[in-house]
Amino acid sequence: MEIQQVLLCVHREEFILGLLELQDQEHLMILTENKSVKDKLSQLAYFDVMLYAEKLSLNLEVSIYKVIVWDDDISRICRMIEWIKMNTSAPIILVTNQINYPTDFFKRIGAKHVIYSQSTSLSFLLGNR
Repeated sequence: MEIQQVLLCVHREEFILGLLELQDQEHLMILTENKSVKDKLSQLAYFDVMLYAEKLSLNLEVSIYKVIVWDDDISRICRMIEWIKMNTSAPIILVTNQINYPTDFFKRIGAKHVIYSQSTSLSFLLGNR
């Protein structure tokens, strides 16, 4: 039986507290390039946390129904969206404060929705399915 999950790509340590307040952690898979984020999330909460590597591939028993990329670094955003598109066909939601780039740019590289936000909470995006 396939497990339906949200893939969340997060790299900044200040976002960790926002993740800890989430109610439905068992349906959330975290992908990060930041080893300290991985270590802290693995210690503090029940999350499936993966450390990004280009050769990393998703577990075939997991069905990703939504991807959220929560980042502000343009090169990392592009790299993560490219990797995501190779591994799943789930819609990609980008949450960023990178207002120097238009929404159309992010949509062209693969994001279905773009949300410009300064918030450190994603609970509004991870509500009921």
